[in-house]
Amino acid sequence: MVSTFLWFWYLNGRIIEGRGWAEAILKLPGAMTGSVARGKVLYGAGALAWAQGDFTAARSWLDESVALLREQDDARDLALALALLAATEASQNDYATACTLYEQSIALAREAGDSWRVAFALSWLGDVVVLTGDLARARALHEESLELFQRLGDDWGRAMVLHALGVVLNYQSEYEAARPVFEESAALMRQAGDKYALARVLSGAADVAIHQGDQVRAQALLKEAVTLWNEMGNRAGLMLCLGAFARIAALQGQVERAARLFGAALDPLRTVGSLSAPADRGEYDRTVAAIRAQLGDVGWTAAYEQGRAMTLQEAVVYALEA
Repeated sequence: MVSTFLWFWYLNGRIIEGRGWAEAILKLPGAMTGSVARGKVLYGAGALAWAQGDFTAARSWLDESVALLREQDDARDLALALALLAATEASQNDYATACTLYEQSIALAREAGDSWRVAFALSWLGDVVVLTGDLARARALHEESLELFQRLGDDWGRAMVLHALGVVLNYQSEYEAARPVFEESAALMRQAGDKYALARVLSGAADVAIHQGDQVRAQALLKEAVTLWNEMGNRAGLMLCLGAFARIAALQGQVERAARLFGAALDPLRTVGSLSAPADRGEYDRTVAAIRAQLGDVGWTAAYEQGRAMTLQEAVVYALEA
């Protein structure tokens, strides 16, 4: 039952509930030792932990799942477990390992004749390739994935890949083209009820709005994303949003507020792993440098430390005050 319900919990954003059940099952003495069912619960628990930004727990469970499913010679489930493990490695900035794992996943899925798992892993491989800076290859991978999901009639898959294509367009500074792609992805994710993916889409759409100078729209998108990340207990997503709120405050000339929010977010790019891309680093560094220049080193340090002293929930409340 748990292995079946894991997708329900994930897609509906009931991450805390699902992870609790998975952990309870896995702690039972001798529970399903050496079975495919245990492998499924393990990769489900790993996916839920990953969705919370708990990459240490995710990697532990997914490593065990991959080892067990290899022993069971279960190619279809092993392909999915490898893809989820790859996502965890990418979120910890090990892009080379992630790419290798995704390629193994794609090969197994092709061997098993499972087009859905091929499409899934192709798109997520594209996400990692974005992080390496090869936007042309990333776009090609996403387009191949999108074609497969369209052929399968899978709107959730289409929504996932549209989000990924929106990210590529954003990093190529094609903001006018990116906005409707994010909007279509968000609409499909709302229909599918995938709260985790919707929160990512909203965060990406907010970044496009910031680049377009539409700060009101960006704030509205971020507020909805924060609500979703909060429901799921995802610290990484919340920190990403705090960093975005800090950028907006800086653009509005509220430099002390921006410094506090950056302090609360710590280094959101390092924290959120694959939710960000290398292009963000330069933008982050330039924004921080501009704030420091206005506040001076003493003023920057004072405001930044005030932000660091906040709890995450205090910082979220502070970010939403304006």
